[in-house]
Amino acid sequence: MFFVRFFALFLFFAVFGIASSVPSVAAVQKRQDRITDIEGVFNTLKSSTDTILPQITSAGQSGNASAATVTPLINELTAAFNTASSSLASLRTSNRKARRQSEPEISLLVAGIVTDVTQSLDTLLADLSIVPEIAPLLAGVDVALNATLAGLEILLAGVLTLVSVLLVNVSGLLESLSFGLTLASLVSISLQYDSTFSSKLLGLQSLFKLSFNSKRSDILGRQKDHSNFIARSMEAVI
Repeated sequence: MFFVRFFALFLFFAVFGIASSVPSVAAVQKRQDRITDIEGVFNTLKSSTDTILPQITSAGQSGNASAATVTPLINELTAAFNTASSSLASLRTSNRKARRQSEPEISLLVAGIVTDVTQSLDTLLADLSIVPEIAPLLAGVDVALNATLAGLEILLAGVLTLVSVLLVNVSGLLESLSFGLTLASLVSISLQYDSTFSSKLLGLQSLFKLSFNSKRSDILGRQKDHSNFIARSMEAVI
């Protein structure tokens, strides 16, 4: 009798302990649903930018950019980021951040969008002296882009660490476009998670700091030298 009671008690605590240590199916599914929703927001954003950016690039490369042709396009781009930011805000069902520190698929998607945006807007820089209205429009894009990245970081804590790694090669373009808010956020995130990824991000931090003090041509000249280093760091972080 004693043995039966002891065994039953042991079995109860063993099962209870295992159940309490394993994440519930509902919790795992909830997180996966959130990731899927976030991917949906950025896929929608990419669909918009894929339509807008070719028109901006065409205007910039043609040398015929004007306030009349460029303003509506940049306003559409800003609106697309504002829509994404609002959509991300609607996904904040709780104040608790996700625990995983990176989502590679989302990071690649976001970094690709930012890269496309910077490369497209870069074609307009030569027209700044002719079309001074472009400068405040670019500032608006910076604000909207930064808000979108901040919303992503709130939902997936640490995801911008990987995004910042992927954007090292365009940090010079961010500086040339005077995207100070976006660049500062990426640097801040990199430094914030240095305690976790100290040895992996140490070199990357120095590359980001160069973007504040170097000219675009200098940074672009360094890209080839650092390409292998960045690839190795990417593998280590992931």
